[in-house]
Amino acid sequence: MSTIGIEKLTPTIRTVAQLITALTKIDANKDGNIDTAEIFAIVQVFVMKVVAVYGSLPAALAELKDVDSTERKELVKVFNEEFDLSNDVLEGLIEEWLVIVDQLVTLGLKTASHFKTEPQA
Repeated sequence: MSTIGIEKLTPTIRTVAQLITALTKIDANKDGNIDTAEIFAIVQVFVMKVVAVYGSLPAALAELKDVDSTERKELVKVFNEEFDLSNDVLEGLIEEWLVIVDQLVTLGLKTASHFKTEPQA
């Protein structure tokens, strides 16, 4: 991990979960459609929060790429604690998918590590 570490990522992941939850509830005019302006408002808040912590979106992404398997599991847990949909079945499915994605990333990284070539003498 870099010097910023998971202690900065944790609140960022909480914010992501809260903003995704908010996205499902932003139908301001209650017409059943989410307007582009409503989505941009949520995205703008998210970007501002991330930039305030990391200085830039690329820096935040670099930090996220630096997370190991144990930290990723903790971040998934944090996300699942904050994420809340009115449809509990859908919420549970999305949370299950995050666990599966974490497992796939871990498996992919393990597999990729075996493809690294040894230096030729």
